[in-house]
Amino acid sequence: MSPIVSIKNWYLSLEQELQADIGYFFSTTILNEDGFDNPSDRVIKWLDAVAVSQTYHQVGAAVTFRAFISYFISDRFREDGWATPERLFKSVIQEASEDKTRESTASRLAPSAFRMLRNLPDRKAKWIEAGQAWKVLLDSTLSDAAFNDYTFPGSQT
Repeated sequence: MSPIVSIKNWYLSLEQELQADIGYFFSTTILNEDGFDNPSDRVIKWLDAVAVSQTYHQVGAAVTFRAFISYFISDRFREDGWATPERLFKSVIQEASEDKTRESTASRLAPSAFRMLRNLPDRKAKWIEAGQAWKVLLDSTLSDAAFNDYTFPGSQT
């Protein structure tokens, strides 16, 4: 199976909420597009376009996606990666509670921050599970050796 098809299968196995989060980051950072309009569809469209391209292009795209996940997403795959978002949500809620005018940015963000803080344990569990599946993919289809085998079938690594 090609690395791109493996990435697509992993991506599609995720819950829509996680797909949307990854899609937003990917659209804005890698595709250099506004990530708010159907970010999950943009990732799938990109993967589908790459899947029919030359082998080297597919491997290059897979390396790009692997690096993207490593830099922008991988902290969500670990328990300790959720400390900063939790602090941020609590800080926004605290700041909003001290805003007597209720006109600050924190006051506008507080309902979302509260909802996200309340849902944090569930979201964290989903992300950690996604990370475990990603690790399996990294160790198999997305390893440097697997890229070499895909690029040069039958060669010894």
